[in-house]
Amino acid sequence: MSVLSRLFSWSPLCFLLACTGAPAGDSALQGGDSCTELVSGTWTFSGAAFGMGDETMDALLTFDADACAFTITEWSMAMDDLPNGGVIDGDAVQLDGLNYDWRTCTGVAQDAQSASGTCANDGDPWAIAVSTLGG
Repeated sequence: MSVLSRLFSWSPLCFLLACTGAPAGDSALQGGDSCTELVSGTWTFSGAAFGMGDETMDALLTFDADACAFTITEWSMAMDDLPNGGVIDGDAVQLDGLNYDWRTCTGVAQDAQSASGTCANDGDPWAIAVSTLGG
């Protein structure tokens, strides 16, 4: 097989890879120089953005004060498309995840134990709060 025919046999795959995922120039989100510091521990997640309707689920939120960023792990339910963290600048929160749409989810940290907002891509609301279950 010639080089040219190999190139064209891979073209559909290359096109698919180039047209999916995060936009070109994607980079890691950066937190602000100062921010509302969230409490690390078990948090409850609610709202249509998480695909749960009126139900809630819990996850472990770990806050990095130096980076004004947080990670979300150990979800109480197994779902493919959940945020894995976010950043805060002042009191402005932005979620992040493997699905780039999570970056459209912005809101406000009301205090160290709660934040809420809306996802611009679909208008779905979201809210997070320290779990009353502890953890």
